[in-house]
Amino acid sequence: MPYCPYLKIECFDAEFVFGGFDKAFSKIASAAMSSGGVIDTDNLNAEQFGAFIEVFSEGVVSWHGVVGLDGEPLPCTRENKEQAIPTMQKVKIVELLFATMQGIDEKKGPSSDTPTTLTVEE
Repeated sequence: MPYCPYLKIECFDAEFVFGGFDKAFSKIASAAMSSGGVIDTDNLNAEQFGAFIEVFSEGVVSWHGVVGLDGEPLPCTRENKEQAIPTMQKVKIVELLFATMQGIDEKKGPSSDTPTTLTVEE
């Protein structure tokens, strides 16, 4: 099976495709470490909240099924990522991204290259 560096997240009847978000992800990992390795998405502090929004803004490279009030598709642009998607929906989409990443890690098994696991609580 070929390798694809993108992850597709389905949420709110749309697809969000994530690419490189290493810089933003490191902020979430740092925030998780400072809170004992667990981030409760129902009680994000300001640092965690900002990091989730940054993962969305930096990580989403395309989307399908996102439409404007007129029902017409919205292009995946920086401006639309910032203004068209409500903030709490961005948090939920990123939460699903992390759940997907954890599922991938669980399928491939433990690795000595991955010393820390980020757990997102619902």
